[in-house]
Amino acid sequence: MSRVGIGMRSIKTGLAVFICLALYSVIPLTEPTLAVLVAVISIQNSIEDSVTFSKNRLLGTILGTIIGILYTQIAGQSLVFVGIGVIILITLLNKLNQSQNIVIAMVLFVNIITGVVKGNPIIYALSRFANTLIGITVGFLINYFIKPPNQIENIKQHVIVAVDEIEKVVKDLIFTNEEIDLKSFKKDIRDIEKSLKIYNQDRKYRIPEMDKIKYVEDSVINYNKLYSHIYIVKDKRDVLCDENIKKANAVFDMEYNLQNNIKSNGEYTIIYNYHIGEIIEMITIIREDLSNVSRGKAVETGYRKKLRAYLKKIKNYRGK
Repeated sequence: MSRVGIGMRSIKTGLAVFICLALYSVIPLTEPTLAVLVAVISIQNSIEDSVTFSKNRLLGTILGTIIGILYTQIAGQSLVFVGIGVIILITLLNKLNQSQNIVIAMVLFVNIITGVVKGNPIIYALSRFANTLIGITVGFLINYFIKPPNQIENIKQHVIVAVDEIEKVVKDLIFTNEEIDLKSFKKDIRDIEKSLKIYNQDRKYRIPEMDKIKYVEDSVINYNKLYSHIYIVKDKRDVLCDENIKKANAVFDMEYNLQNNIKSNGEYTIIYNYHIGEIIEMITIIREDLSNVSRGKAVETGYRKKLRAYLKKIKNYRGK
């Protein structure tokens, strides 16, 4: 499937549309389009997002209908009062901390108060609720049981990308005199933190395989520590001490040569070497974190080669 560019979310969306239309061919309800639309939107990038959308959609449907019916009893269905009613509805939902439901509630409210709804508004409300519930149920169940969003793979890929960037930055810092740009490194950390947040949200739904990743929280802490060490010394290089030269050569399998225009700066040399020593030590820890993260489900083929290379570096370093 992937060779022709068809993603799993596209497949699940098509299946949701098919199931909704099939259901409406056998149940006595109208508005299959609403159910289809809700089902499609319910298929989110995480189970937590699917649950949040479902709750908001149902609550918005209920609030908009109830407030619309009550308002028509008080002010009737005069167009003069539509604008005032919308203002009241928005204000009320904000007071109830339901701002995320304003659009859904307002659509139903306007339909009722302008007379778009023909017949009994309560019957209309029940019909809308039923259609919404069917769409939500179909979308959620498909997203949950059919290849659910796999945050494990997202995290592991973000971790490997981050380690790649870390290796490049530290090599440039120690073995070259090039300017160090930490923007990509910082973005990688944020991507991991974002994926980790989604992962922790989805864990409570007991998604299969969602308990395999360990050490990720520690990894993020280590990345932030490493970022701090690099940030302190990145703009002013100094001479490495013999111990750090030996460690750097072993860890990166490279030969350290003193760059032009780099001289010892007294007390700063001590400070600089302290941070470089910490950076080298953090690199070995981060590589071990990567091997621990890899114990979950295997990463994509393109990442396996890099992973094996990092594990080999750890083994070589320990041997030296």
